[in-house]
Amino acid sequence: MQFIKFVGNFYTKQMDKRPLFTKVGTAVFTSTTSDMLAQFGIEKRTFETYQFKRTFNMMMISTMFMVPWAHIWHSRAVPYITNMFQGSTFKKTTACLVADYSTLSPFLLSAHLFLVEAFKTLDFKAGMRSVQCKFGKAYKSNLAFWPAVSAISYSLVPANYRILFGSVIGLFWGVYMNQIANQRHSAESN
Repeated sequence: MQFIKFVGNFYTKQMDKRPLFTKVGTAVFTSTTSDMLAQFGIEKRTFETYQFKRTFNMMMISTMFMVPWAHIWHSRAVPYITNMFQGSTFKKTTACLVADYSTLSPFLLSAHLFLVEAFKTLDFKAGMRSVQCKFGKAYKSNLAFWPAVSAISYSLVPANYRILFGSVIGLFWGVYMNQIANQRHSAESN
Protein backbone atom coordinates (compact mmCIF):
# COMPACT_ATOMS: atom_id res chain seq x y z
CA MET A 1 0.00 0.00 0.00
CA GLN A 2 2.89 2.35 0.73
CA PHE A 3 4.23 1.81 -2.79
CA ILE A 4 0.87 2.76 -4.35
CA LYS A 5 0.70 5.87 -2.17
CA PHE A 6 4.29 6.76 -3.15
CA VAL A 7 3.51 6.34 -6.87
CA GLY A 8 0.30 8.38 -6.51
CA ASN A 9 2.10 11.22 -4.74
CA PHE A 10 4.97 11.19 -7.24
CA TYR A 11 2.51 11.22 -10.14
CA THR A 12 0.54 14.09 -8.60
CA LYS A 13 3.70 16.16 -8.14
CA GLN A 14 4.68 15.54 -11.75
CA MET A 15 1.17 16.46 -12.95
CA ASP A 16 1.43 19.73 -11.03
CA LYS A 17 4.90 20.55 -12.42
CA ARG A 18 4.66 19.16 -15.97
CA PRO A 19 1.07 18.14 -16.82
CA LEU A 20 1.44 17.59 -20.56
CA PHE A 21 4.84 15.89 -20.26
CA THR A 22 3.48 13.58 -17.54
CA LYS A 23 0.45 12.69 -19.65
CA VAL A 24 2.70 11.94 -22.63
CA GLY A 25 4.91 9.72 -20.47
CA THR A 26 1.83 7.91 -19.20
CA ALA A 27 0.61 7.45 -22.76
CA VAL A 28 3.97 6.00 -23.85
CA PHE A 29 3.68 3.42 -21.09
CA THR A 30 -0.02 2.56 -21.56
CA SER A 31 -0.05 2.49 -25.37
CA THR A 32 3.12 0.41 -25.57
CA THR A 33 2.01 -1.98 -22.83
CA SER A 34 -1.50 -2.42 -24.23
CA ASP A 35 -0.18 -3.26 -27.70
CA MET A 36 2.33 -5.68 -26.20
CA LEU A 37 -0.48 -7.35 -24.23
CA ALA A 38 -2.60 -7.53 -27.37
CA GLN A 39 0.16 -9.04 -29.50
CA PHE A 40 1.67 -11.43 -26.96
CA GLY A 41 -1.39 -12.22 -24.85
CA ILE A 42 -4.29 -12.28 -27.28
CA GLU A 43 -2.72 -12.79 -30.70
CA LYS A 44 -0.15 -15.23 -29.25
CA ARG A 45 2.71 -13.73 -31.22
CA THR A 46 6.26 -14.74 -30.49
CA PHE A 47 9.21 -12.40 -30.30
CA GLU A 48 9.99 -13.36 -33.92
CA THR A 49 6.49 -12.42 -35.17
CA TYR A 50 6.01 -9.40 -32.91
CA GLN A 51 5.24 -6.24 -34.90
CA PHE A 52 7.46 -3.55 -33.43
CA LYS A 53 6.38 -1.00 -36.02
CA ARG A 54 2.76 -1.46 -34.94
CA THR A 55 3.67 -0.79 -31.29
CA PHE A 56 5.68 2.25 -32.32
CA ASN A 57 2.74 3.53 -34.40
CA MET A 58 0.32 3.03 -31.48
CA MET A 59 2.67 4.92 -29.19
CA MET A 60 3.06 7.77 -31.68
CA ILE A 61 -0.69 8.06 -32.29
CA SER A 62 -1.33 8.15 -28.57
CA THR A 63 1.41 10.63 -27.64
CA MET A 64 1.35 12.95 -30.64
CA PHE A 65 -2.39 13.10 -31.27
CA MET A 66 -4.62 11.63 -28.55
CA VAL A 67 -2.87 13.08 -25.50
CA PRO A 68 -2.74 16.71 -26.70
CA TRP A 69 -6.45 16.64 -27.57
CA ALA A 70 -7.38 14.97 -24.28
CA HIS A 71 -5.15 17.44 -22.41
CA ILE A 72 -6.95 20.40 -23.97
CA TRP A 73 -10.34 18.80 -23.31
CA HIS A 74 -9.66 18.06 -19.64
CA SER A 75 -7.80 21.27 -18.88
CA ARG A 76 -10.09 23.67 -20.77
CA ALA A 77 -13.46 22.19 -21.75
CA VAL A 78 -14.25 20.15 -18.63
CA PRO A 79 -13.62 23.03 -16.21
CA TYR A 80 -15.70 25.32 -18.43
CA ILE A 81 -18.58 22.82 -18.50
CA THR A 82 -18.47 22.11 -14.77
CA ASN A 83 -18.41 25.83 -13.93
CA MET A 84 -21.75 26.19 -15.70
CA PHE A 85 -23.39 23.92 -13.09
CA GLN A 86 -22.87 25.16 -9.54
CA GLY A 87 -23.25 22.74 -6.66
CA SER A 88 -24.75 19.63 -8.23
CA THR A 89 -22.23 16.85 -8.83
CA PHE A 90 -24.87 14.92 -10.77
CA LYS A 91 -25.50 17.81 -13.17
CA LYS A 92 -21.78 18.46 -13.63
CA THR A 93 -21.07 14.78 -14.26
CA THR A 94 -23.98 14.45 -16.69
CA ALA A 95 -22.96 17.58 -18.59
CA CYS A 96 -19.39 16.32 -18.91
CA LEU A 97 -20.57 12.90 -20.09
CA VAL A 98 -22.93 14.33 -22.71
CA ALA A 99 -20.28 16.72 -24.02
CA ASP A 100 -17.58 14.06 -23.97
CA TYR A 101 -19.53 11.31 -25.73
CA SER A 102 -21.15 13.59 -28.31
CA THR A 103 -18.00 15.47 -29.36
CA LEU A 104 -14.55 14.39 -28.20
CA SER A 105 -15.12 10.66 -28.05
CA PRO A 106 -16.35 10.18 -31.65
CA PHE A 107 -13.59 12.48 -32.90
CA LEU A 108 -10.77 10.64 -31.09
CA LEU A 109 -12.17 7.22 -31.92
CA SER A 110 -12.40 8.06 -35.62
CA ALA A 111 -8.93 9.56 -35.57
CA HIS A 112 -7.50 6.47 -33.87
CA LEU A 113 -9.05 4.08 -36.40
CA PHE A 114 -7.97 6.28 -39.30
CA LEU A 115 -4.39 6.81 -38.10
CA VAL A 116 -3.74 3.15 -37.26
CA GLU A 117 -4.69 2.06 -40.77
CA ALA A 118 -3.12 5.05 -42.54
CA PHE A 119 0.19 4.50 -40.72
CA LYS A 120 0.08 0.79 -41.43
CA THR A 121 -0.70 1.08 -45.14
CA LEU A 122 0.44 4.65 -45.90
CA ASP A 123 -2.89 5.01 -47.69
CA PHE A 124 -5.36 7.80 -46.85
CA LYS A 125 -8.29 5.94 -48.44
CA ALA A 126 -7.51 2.81 -46.40
CA GLY A 127 -7.66 4.96 -43.27
CA MET A 128 -11.07 6.30 -44.31
CA ARG A 129 -12.34 2.77 -45.04
CA SER A 130 -11.16 1.68 -41.61
CA VAL A 131 -13.29 4.37 -39.98
CA GLN A 132 -16.29 3.45 -42.14
CA CYS A 133 -16.00 -0.27 -41.37
CA LYS A 134 -14.95 -0.23 -37.71
CA PHE A 135 -16.38 2.93 -36.16
CA GLY A 136 -19.86 1.54 -35.41
CA LYS A 137 -18.60 -1.45 -33.44
CA ALA A 138 -15.90 0.58 -31.69
CA TYR A 139 -18.30 3.40 -30.73
CA LYS A 140 -20.91 0.98 -29.37
CA SER A 141 -18.22 -0.68 -27.27
CA ASN A 142 -16.99 2.75 -26.21
CA LEU A 143 -20.47 3.75 -25.07
CA ALA A 144 -20.94 0.46 -23.22
CA PHE A 145 -17.66 0.84 -21.32
CA TRP A 146 -16.41 4.40 -20.86
CA PRO A 147 -19.45 6.35 -19.58
CA ALA A 148 -19.42 4.33 -16.35
CA VAL A 149 -15.67 4.85 -16.00
CA SER A 150 -16.06 8.57 -16.74
CA ALA A 151 -18.98 8.93 -14.31
CA ILE A 152 -16.83 7.41 -11.56
CA SER A 153 -13.91 9.60 -12.58
CA TYR A 154 -15.86 12.88 -12.74
CA SER A 155 -17.83 12.26 -9.54
CA LEU A 156 -15.55 10.26 -7.22
CA VAL A 157 -11.91 10.56 -8.30
CA PRO A 158 -10.07 13.72 -7.21
CA ALA A 159 -9.18 15.87 -10.23
CA ASN A 160 -5.42 15.35 -9.83
CA TYR A 161 -5.86 11.55 -10.01
CA ARG A 162 -8.29 11.40 -12.96
CA ILE A 163 -5.62 11.03 -15.63
CA LEU A 164 -3.92 8.24 -13.66
CA PHE A 165 -7.25 6.51 -13.03
CA GLY A 166 -8.23 6.80 -16.69
CA SER A 167 -4.80 5.61 -17.80
CA VAL A 168 -4.96 2.46 -15.70
CA ILE A 169 -8.41 1.64 -17.09
CA GLY A 170 -7.26 2.77 -20.54
CA LEU A 171 -4.47 0.21 -20.50
CA PHE A 172 -7.08 -2.53 -20.81
CA TRP A 173 -9.22 -0.53 -23.21
CA GLY A 174 -6.12 -0.10 -25.36
CA VAL A 175 -5.76 -3.87 -25.68
CA TYR A 176 -9.34 -4.03 -26.97
CA MET A 177 -8.91 -1.06 -29.33
CA ASN A 178 -5.68 -2.51 -30.70
CA GLN A 179 -7.64 -5.63 -31.54
CA ILE A 180 -10.36 -3.69 -33.36
CA ALA A 181 -7.96 -1.35 -35.16
CA ASN A 182 -5.69 -4.19 -36.28
CA GLN A 183 -8.40 -6.79 -36.87
CA ARG A 184 -7.89 -7.33 -40.58
CA HIS A 185 -4.11 -7.35 -40.23
CA SER A 186 -4.25 -9.96 -37.47
CA ALA A 187 -6.53 -12.21 -39.50
CA GLU A 188 -4.28 -11.98 -42.56
CA SER A 189 -1.04 -12.76 -40.75
CA ASN A 190 -2.29 -15.79 -38.75
